Amino acid sequence: MHFVTTPIFLRRFILGLIVPIGLHAASAAAAEGDATRGAQLYRACVACHALEPDLHLSGPSLGNIWRRTAGKAPGYVRYSPGLKEAELEWNDAALNG
Repeated sequence: MHFVTTPIFLRRFILGLIVPIGLHAASAAAAEGDATRGAQLYRACVACHALEPDLHLSGPSLGNIWRRTAGKAPGYVRYSPGLKEAELEWNDAALNG
């Protein structure tokens, strides 16, 4: 089986696309003050990410994510090598493209 078509690669690729889009959508809802919309958007994230700082599930906590460098949540060790090296900061510019 070719590397690109393996289920784990596809899953990571899809998650790599969904997480930033979900964070961007949640950011836009928060900027507009729409807590209901933010809660609806978070439903896509809740299975893997907690909002409580330092409470890591299968994904890192989203608590205190603003202005944090991607791939660097204290106590979370399951980042991909690419995300560990990305040096991307979670902020307006990153989420608004």
